[in-house]
Amino acid sequence: MTENSLDQSITLNKEDMELLSFVDDIVQKSREAGNPDIAFKEGYALRRRGHSTALAVAKLLYGLKEWWEHFATDMTFYDAAFHGMGYARVTVDDYLGTWEEVVLKAPEQFRKQIMGKSLNTLKLLTAASREGQLTDEDWEEVAGAHDKSGVQDVVRRVRGTNTSAGSRIVLTWERDGNLYARRGNSDPSHLGFLHQTSDDELVNIAVERLIRAAGVIKR
Repeated sequence: MTENSLDQSITLNKEDMELLSFVDDIVQKSREAGNPDIAFKEGYALRRRGHSTALAVAKLLYGLKEWWEHFATDMTFYDAAFHGMGYARVTVDDYLGTWEEVVLKAPEQFRKQIMGKSLNTLKLLTAASREGQLTDEDWEEVAGAHDKSGVQDVVRRVRGTNTSAGSRIVLTWERDGNLYARRGNSDPSHLGFLHQTSDDELVNIAVERLIRAAGVIKR
């Protein structure tokens, strides 16, 4: 199978929708048992089944992340995801962004078509969706795109030069808590400071959500 074929849209069938419902059941069982390993075990099995289950993996990871503070574990979500499924943080964030910023924010009338896009295609939309740059007309065009290139055209139109490496602003959060912004190859500008860990779990959850929503890269 070629890379281009993996980027083509598909129409979700009954079995696909049943798989997503199955993920809901898995996440719920983990929550009720207070044990994320139940979901990670199934998630690993989904991973082995290939690209066709990528959407289910994204939904599973999102469901666990949203409930993480309720699990009886000393591991961080990202450490547990690596231990349970073998995914590095950057990969987990790709899945989370795809589900939270694209699938959940897509207008309901176009959502099922958009969910039929490949994960690589959906990832293209994450930043534009997070920043509220996509209109209903843009979402409709995305839904009707036959492959990755059609979605790329929409992203280029709405984001303009923001997608080029030379003008893209990158935000980083260093281990010492300092936040920096950098445009292209320019010197970083200091933004402020946020503790990476706190004794207050609510603070940790709130900071994590802020960092993720802003697309900040954690060092």
